Amino acid sequence: EAMADHSAGSGGLQKLSTIWRNRLQRELEILRGSPPNGITLVDQQTDFSRGKCVVTCRCDLDPGAAALGEVEDRTGDAAEAPEPPPPPLAEGAAAAPPAPVSVTSLEEDMEDGTAPLLAFTVALDLSLGRRYPFQAPKVVAVAGIHLFPAGALRGDSNEVLVPNAGDWTPSSTVVSLLEDLRDLVMTIAADPSTPWIMDPPAEEDNDPAAQFMSGKVTTGEVIDMLVARERVHCFGCRPVFASRLEELRHLAVSGQRSLVVTPLQVLVVEESRLRPGQGTVLAVQALVDLTKVHFKKAGKTISLIFKPHEDPTLPSSSSAPSVALHLQMTAAAECAEAINDQMKAQGLTGTRSSVAKDRALERATQLLVNAQALQEAFPLSPSLETLQEIMDLFRQSAENFGAYGDDRHEAVMGMLHDFLQSPEALAVLSSAATSSPPASSTSPLTRPAAPHVDGSPNLLDAVVGGPAAHSALEAMASRPMSHFDLDDEQEEEEGEEEEEEEGSGGGGDEETDQAGAAQAPPVPGTGTVAEDMDAELSEALNSMAVRKDNASSGSGAGVVLVDAGDGEEEEEEEEEEDEEEDVFMDEEILHD
Repeated sequence: EAMADHSAGSGGLQKLSTIWRNRLQRELEILRGSPPNGITLVDQQTDFSRGKCVVTCRCDLDPGAAALGEVEDRTGDAAEAPEPPPPPLAEGAAAAPPAPVSVTSLEEDMEDGTAPLLAFTVALDLSLGRRYPFQAPKVVAVAGIHLFPAGALRGDSNEVLVPNAGDWTPSSTVVSLLEDLRDLVMTIAADPSTPWIMDPPAEEDNDPAAQFMSGKVTTGEVIDMLVARERVHCFGCRPVFASRLEELRHLAVSGQRSLVVTPLQVLVVEESRLRPGQGTVLAVQALVDLTKVHFKKAGKTISLIFKPHEDPTLPSSSSAPSVALHLQMTAAAECAEAINDQMKAQGLTGTRSSVAKDRALERATQLLVNAQALQEAFPLSPSLETLQEIMDLFRQSAENFGAYGDDRHEAVMGMLHDFLQSPEALAVLSSAATSSPPASSTSPLTRPAAPHVDGSPNLLDAVVGGPAAHSALEAMASRPMSHFDLDDEQEEEEGEEEEEEEGSGGGGDEETDQAGAAQAPPVPGTGTVAEDMDAELSEALNSMAVRKDNASSGSGAGVVLVDAGDGEEEEEEEEEEDEEEDVFMDEEILHD
């Protein structure tokens, strides 16, 4: 495998070397055979085996096209000081570059008529290590350095900054490069204010992400997607299609698209299928023009709404439609968060809302409107039901506002308090407090309250909703906790039953046994607690119904009288009442 990799690498290098050799031979044939006017091949040093080639050429300037006075002054100044020797072009070259041609020798040749007035000599490094012909060659000024304007040389060296080096392609030639240098020098000599086309690269230009940070990306521009994914935010996206067929057509002819979020712009880029890592900008929008972002956290779509661009051809009164980008992407929430971060970095702030919040606030507003409408009509027909409905509407509106931290929550509560303090509401509340509570419709019994000994409340009124309901409940709440122990009550009832059975005796007559059995309550414990309670409650209600029938027929049995003559009868009635009280108290605990 290692030998195969080595042979593959050697084959690629050999192919590149063949391309370089063939191209270089064509360039040299042109320079030797038919060079352009004013360009002369001075020397060449070529070593094809080592991939080295340095070509020295002289470019003659047209004296009529240059400012001779200024150039002659500069030539005289340069003649007094000898030019420094040029640095070596490449390490390990076969031979050193030719000796520089001084301005004095050019002037001597001019006097003999063998050389023009002005000329400069440059050495071009066309070696394979410089990746020629895929990149522009390195150019070093050998003679006539004084003819190059300020900024044409790199730093303190004699290396010439090649104009438009970024536009160099494999189809560019050395002859065209020399002609461009000569024409540019002549133009600057005629007009010194003309800048050198290729200025020295600034420090920020070395940053590969400067293209995105500048905020000057335009539609149709080619960008490096590898740098974009590393330095800015990129999210894969697709357009929103109307049908599946439209989506398939798009996928068949288009590459992958991405939404690129830079500090200043939002770009829609389509990557090239033939050149991986390169993308073409399809749409550009400034981040400051963004007005609204629609997305769902669990969804796969995002919509970006931008301000409309002003058209100078349209009148100012006409409003242009806003620009919208509707895209499909799996990371819609992350994209919205990245946009929010970039806008905050620029000092742009906004509000963030959700559909649920908007709906809740809209419902709260509608509830508030309904409450205010009822409040306006309340003085015309005041009633307790309308008052309760208004209170419920105000309360629900305040809860919806308060759930999302809206400031209108406090205002709605203030409206509710003002309404309750109105004379109409106070009159309704006072009349409702003085009136007796209505009877419950779910009660099985509807009898009037019966008097009790020592003014104790009747617990049946608490069940059937009689007048003594509130006092009975208060009496229930004031009893000690031991009274609510179901097990203890059952044990006491069993003890009372045993005492009654012993008092009646086992040898009594049949009527006495039947009467005792009729008056004795059912023995608890035979079923569940709820069943026992239901049985006890039914027995107590039946006994009360029997007593009511007897009272209506004129009999005194079952009626509790304060001045009764028989003490035992009074004691039995009190025990029955205690049983009834225990039954109803246990039922209330079960419901709680």
